[in-house]
Formats: sequence, structure tokens, C-alpha cells
Amino acid sequence: MLSKASTAQYSFSRIGRRVVLPLLLLSGSPRPSFSTFIPPTGPCQLSETWTELPLINTEKLTKQTSSFTYQLPNSSTPLNLSPCSCLLVRNKDGVVRPYTPTSNNEQKGSLTLTVKHYPNGILSSSIFSESPLEFSHIPANVKLQYPLPPSISRVLLIAGGTGITPISQLLECLNDEKDIVKEVVILIGDNSSSDVIELDVLNKLPSKKFKVVRVFSAAICGPPGMMKSICGVREEKNVTGILEELGWKDDEVYKF
Repeated sequence: MLSKASTAQYSFSRIGRRVVLPLLLLSGSPRPSFSTFIPPTGPCQLSETWTELPLINTEKLTKQTSSFTYQLPNSSTPLNLSPCSCLLVRNKDGVVRPYTPTSNNEQKGSLTLTVKHYPNGILSSSIFSESPLEFSHIPANVKLQYPLPPSISRVLLIAGGTGITPISQLLECLNDEKDIVKEVVILIGDNSSSDVIELDVLNKLPSKKFKVVRVFSAAICGPPGMMKSICGVREEKNVTGILEELGWKDDEVYKF
């Protein structure tokens, strides 16, 4: 259970029904600027113009999550997307959602998305049915960008399920020897052990600097406003709020 001192610093924002769990950045001593771990070698292959990309590979990761690899227009260069940036994906009906690729700029000629299939998810259903999709990239991004502010020396990352996908790119940057963040804790929440998404980057992190904590149930305690936003009021057993949207069930959440 998170302490009151920790939970008091969290804030939650929403884009439509998508829940964005922000990074909790703990201040440290000033530091010099630094470059990204895998910097783009040129402009992004995708622009604000919608471009259809052919699907070239799929891989099932869990019962609800798979990776999808799409061919880029230029097969000899990477996507050249800045770390933590996202792409917009559109189906034939004009439904648009943002996705952060789990591939990095070492991967040439293609990009990979890791997607969870929601029964009522319009775009995730389109992706899993392998329907034609269009992609675009906008310069302005809603996600926190790397490098982080120069005063940060300790970082707490919170991810629910496929929320680990945008964080995976940040982890590669933080694992760079040029980055002087001293401590990183990654808190990952999943419905069960069978829902765990194993990404290569998580297995490469040195334990001296990184600590990965997996959570399969949640114990929540706090003031009424926080409880209502995260899981619903204490007096009601059923789970609502952010945890309900992330897929947590009533018997997996304990309200104190």
C-alpha cells in the first residue's frame, strides 16, 4: 500500500476514456543536460499526413495482448521517433487513438505496437482483426518527453497493464550510462500473472539502479476525494473510478 506521503503527490488526468498515469518525479540536485539513449538519426518517417502501413508480423504475448509490426515507407531507416513520443492510429471508420511504439530507433524499416484487446475497444478490435490502418505523427505530444527536467535524480514510474509500453522507451533512456538519474522504481499493475507483458527492456535493467515491483491486487487508503477517483468510495465494495477502467475486479481491491 502506498504511504500517505506518496499518494498525496499523485495527480490523474484523462483523455476521453483513456487513463493516463503520470510519472512521480522526486527532486534531487541539479544536473547537466544530456542526450537521449537512442536519438533519432533524422526526421520521423511519418508526418501529419495519414499513411497506411502494411502489417507484416504479429506475436501473441498474453491472452489479451499481442504485438503488431508494421512496415515503414523506407525500409533502410528507423522510424526516428523521439523517446516517449506517440503516433496517431486511425481505422477505416475514422476512429483515432494515440499509441506509443515499443520498438526503438534501432529497429529499421518497421515499427511495433503492443496492444491489449478490449471487447468494446473500437480501435483495438480493428488492430486485432488486422484491418487496414493509417498512421500519422504530430509534433506536439501529450506525453512527458525525455530528457526529464534537470533537477530530477529519483523517478517513480506507475504503469497499468499496457501502460508499460510508453514507459519502456523511457526506461531505455534512463538506462543509458550518460543519464545520471540515481534511482528508478517501476510499479506495474496487472490483473493476474498471466497478464504480465514481458518486454526485453525490463530484463536488461541493472538492479543497482532499477527496481521492478509487480502488483496483482491493490490496497487503497486515503481521503474521500482520492478514494472516489481511484477506486470508489470506501463504503461500497464495488470498484469504480480509475481502477475499474484499468480492469481491476472487486475481489482484487481492498479499501481501508
